[in-house]
Amino acid sequence: MRIIAGEHRWRGAKAKGLGQVPALILDVDDDAALRILLADNRTAEIGGYDDPALAELLRSLDDLDGTGWTEQDLDDLADAIAADNAVALTPERAPTPGSGRADQAGTDDEEELPEPGDAETHTRPVVWGVVVTCDSEAEQVQLLNQLTGQGWNVRALM
Repeated sequence: MRIIAGEHRWRGAKAKGLGQVPALILDVDDDAALRILLADNRTAEIGGYDDPALAELLRSLDDLDGTGWTEQDLDDLADAIAADNAVALTPERAPTPGSGRADQAGTDDEEELPEPGDAETHTRPVVWGVVVTCDSEAEQVQLLNQLTGQGWNVRALM
């Protein structure tokens, strides 16, 4: 039994002293487990929010308790949305009559994502990763401490 997704949730529950956490148990081989782990981390890395929909959801709540979001986060989100809207409506991107919605002004196609290995033109942060398999938790902790001591940004995947 290994955690292949949700390790941070498990650590948080453990730190809070929770005796149980919801889990989905999958009967998969090591190859499939590794693929799920990698996909989970990759989608988190490249994923994003629909900012207007997120702001609407957050505003629909009586308070932000338990969401991980603060009022300052919500204010920052509103500022980012306003800035995006201001850019979308600059004169050079202004919609022509009958051309569709204002937020689509000046865009005929979706922005193309770069091909793998095209790091120079990639506008999102590029993160290169290595998966190291350890024989024990103690070995993993030792390796994490060693790499952190050398200035590497590392995290444990279980």
